Amino acid sequence: MRGSFRLGRIAGIEIGVHYTWLAAFIIISWSLAAGFFPQQSPGYATLTYWLMGMLSAILLFVAVLLHELAHSLYARSRGIPVNSIIFFIFGGVSNISQETQRP
Repeated sequence: MRGSFRLGRIAGIEIGVHYTWLAAFIIISWSLAAGFFPQQSPGYATLTYWLMGMLSAILLFVAVLLHELAHSLYARSRGIPVNSIIFFIFGGVSNISQETQRP
């Protein structure tokens, strides 16, 4: 996908992040730091809320990565080549080269 940068490889599958994911990271961090965490746990410093918001956004990214890796590794186990995984503002996409012949 154009406009993305490479993070690395996991199990031989290239992992990339599209620049729109940075917008999602900022929006998720901000909404948690400015709204959710102060309401749920009042009394902490603003920096603490921002760190919690950013950590939560990163953990969401890790969860989506594990989800997409599961798709990719299962496809590989069925003999279907997997080119890459790209993360963008709406989540992640496994770039699997073909559909299965049967369910």
